[in-house]
Amino acid sequence: MTDQAIAPDTAVSGAEMPLAQRLPLSFAQQQLWFLQQLAPDMTAYHVHVANRLSGPLDIAVLRRALTHVLRRHEILRSTYHSDDGTPYQIIGPPCDAILEVVDHPGLTATDRDAVVEREFAAVHARPFDLTTGPLNRFLVVRLADDDHAFAMYFHHIVIDGWSMTIFNTELAASYRAFLAGVEPDLPELDVRYRDFVAAQQDWSARELPGELDYWQQRLAALPALELPADRPRSRNAMQGTDAVVHDLDPALVRDLRAFASEHGASLFVLLTTAFNVVLARYSGQYDIPVGVAMLGRTDPDLEYVIGIFVNMVVLRSDLSGDPTFAELFGRTDDAVLDLFDHQDAPFEKVVERVQPAREPGRNPLFQVAVQMLEAANSGGGLELGELGVDSLGIGLISAMFDLNLNFFEVETGLRAHLSYATELFDRWRIENLLSHLEQVLRAGIADPSLPLSQLPLMSAEERDRVRQAGQGAAHVDPEEPVHVTVAAVAAAKPDTTAAVCKGIELSYRDLDHRAEQLARHINATGVGHEQVVAIAMDRDLDTLIAMLAVWKAGA
Repeated sequence: MTDQAIAPDTAVSGAEMPLAQRLPLSFAQQQLWFLQQLAPDMTAYHVHVANRLSGPLDIAVLRRALTHVLRRHEILRSTYHSDDGTPYQIIGPPCDAILEVVDHPGLTATDRDAVVEREFAAVHARPFDLTTGPLNRFLVVRLADDDHAFAMYFHHIVIDGWSMTIFNTELAASYRAFLAGVEPDLPELDVRYRDFVAAQQDWSARELPGELDYWQQRLAALPALELPADRPRSRNAMQGTDAVVHDLDPALVRDLRAFASEHGASLFVLLTTAFNVVLARYSGQYDIPVGVAMLGRTDPDLEYVIGIFVNMVVLRSDLSGDPTFAELFGRTDDAVLDLFDHQDAPFEKVVERVQPAREPGRNPLFQVAVQMLEAANSGGGLELGELGVDSLGIGLISAMFDLNLNFFEVETGLRAHLSYATELFDRWRIENLLSHLEQVLRAGIADPSLPLSQLPLMSAEERDRVRQAGQGAAHVDPEEPVHVTVAAVAAAKPDTTAAVCKGIELSYRDLDHRAEQLARHINATGVGHEQVVAIAMDRDLDTLIAMLAVWKAGA
């Protein structure tokens, strides 16, 4: 396939670009392009990696190394346009990397950390323009001659987690080579992302209908997972996310690896089994849909190609019948193996075929995602010569799921990174969830014969706290009914707020007065002592007034 990149002296705008140089998008790119059209200012799909560098950083060499990697991978120079609603991409000419450097000398250690966080947040908050590019940003915060912070940002439409590791590896090799005064010795790239797009289109014409038939059957009557939340779900797309990071006990991780190996399954299967147990116990549901990110690099030739290959699939787990942990482990293993056989069907095409009931503010088909990233494909591990490198954040995308659980291979063993929608959950609930997950893992591998209903969620310390919370003085119920108590408070403290709903306050005086008026109307209709009166209305302050009125009427 001939290179269709624009030469530097012939660069033109997308609208003027000859049709022959307009390249199609992959299915994943099409979805991200569409989402960006809906919300151009959205930054949720920014891939970011940040590191603290100790030692003498040569910024000129770093800029040269970045330029070298950008020139090798044409997808990193792409921009995105549309013609009558059909998107296409254009590969821009090779160009120098733009490396921004900001200086903050003379700061204390605490102030340095705050400045780095502020500078990185400001860059992350700037949305990318897909039509003009570049879809990358590089920033160095120089704190001292031997102390720098370095961040890289990309739009997800050009890169994924595995690709970030390729970028880091080539960047490190290029930096070391240029620092030594030689050219980088990197392998020739015989395959480009455009080749993957062409192969995907060919596969789609032949295989996609059959794959969609499979998913339509597999996801028939798929339920929505209803987890307990701290606030009701908004009808708008959720924007606020936060994350809780928890390192699993290294001794436990060793036991988990041994258990998985002994049973001939992956560690991911074991972790997902325990996660499903927690979700089932939280929700009371036993048909659990969870999103899983597949790498999408089924062709070995794509191993060193940068681009977005990842595809979301739905792992549907059956936890019915109170199975043992061992049985659940086997069920999950079978279901995960099925995913590998049917991972190529693009998620958005599956949604179109399954046609789930769409609810504003809720992701279709699944609301919870889980994946495990080894050190080789987490986007971490940047090495720049003799510099000390400490990661300040792995390349995560704040995908808009209710919960997004990522497990990362780290030096100490295994790190759980659970991002969550702050519009639904408070932080304490997420911290408890990770604690419960670790407890289920301990109990499950210690006694795999334990059924789902008996797998403990709480640790001994948490059970003690719960017991102590119920050991206060015994509560004595008043002898008088509620409406009498309300009337007494209305007489003693009439202006005290009795209830608040949807921003509207109601005093005890108004509550008692309006309930008394409604009670007289109820009696006038013939309602007598202890008769049943049905209340059918929205749950607001009028509902409270109606309840008190029925009691005042003697019904």
